[in-house]
Amino acid sequence: MKNQKLKKYSELNENEEIYRYLKFSQFMAMIETKSTYFSIVSSWDDPWENVFSKLPKYNEKLDEQISIDNEEYMYGQCWSLTSESDALWRIYSPYSEGVVIKSRVSKLSNINGYNRAAVGKVEYFSDLAKIDLAKYGGIKGYLLKRKAFKHEEEVRLLVDYHFMVNKEKEDYIQFDIDINNFIEEVIIDPRASKWFEDMVILYCNSKGISKVYKSKLYDVNVYETTGLAIVYRTVE
Repeated sequence: MKNQKLKKYSELNENEEIYRYLKFSQFMAMIETKSTYFSIVSSWDDPWENVFSKLPKYNEKLDEQISIDNEEYMYGQCWSLTSESDALWRIYSPYSEGVVIKSRVSKLSNINGYNRAAVGKVEYFSDLAKIDLAKYGGIKGYLLKRKAFKHEEEVRLLVDYHFMVNKEKEDYIQFDIDINNFIEEVIIDPRASKWFEDMVILYCNSKGISKVYKSKLYDVNVYETTGLAIVYRTVE
């Protein structure tokens, strides 16, 4: 049966793994409140978010600029298709005390509280003039970013304020989730100290999350990780 609650853009498989990089304080808030938050897109750092809303509009017949209310009502949450990224660890875990939660596209529809949402891969462009604006109307306009951000391999979950019942516009909104059915794994920052690693594992286990481990991105033992060795042979 087609999922009417969550509309998918781009070629996203229901079973596709997705990852969310979080500071540990954000992760704890998620666990303790059993909820996940979406921030209003207009508050995001990149000034080119929803880039087409930033362009001037003209009435071709009257040959004059027109004004359209571009106030944004879109809330979003950012995920990534990559579980290991040096750049993302450094951005979202600046003090080496962050985590990544692993989930799947199919589980996004289990977030409780919204009645219409969309999820899609972000497309990256190098020249806005070469983009066909007609293909990126409405929610698809929120799935475009400049090529400088391509390292994020971003997947966005978007909720439109207009479809929220009795909801006042706020900087962020929260929705309830079943933590144990939503989070599959927790990955600890590869640069984290041993005390932090132990603390995160203990905390997660106490909350029923058993699959917790430290990333091996910076593991110095190449042989144990790859099983490869260099063998020198004597030539007679």
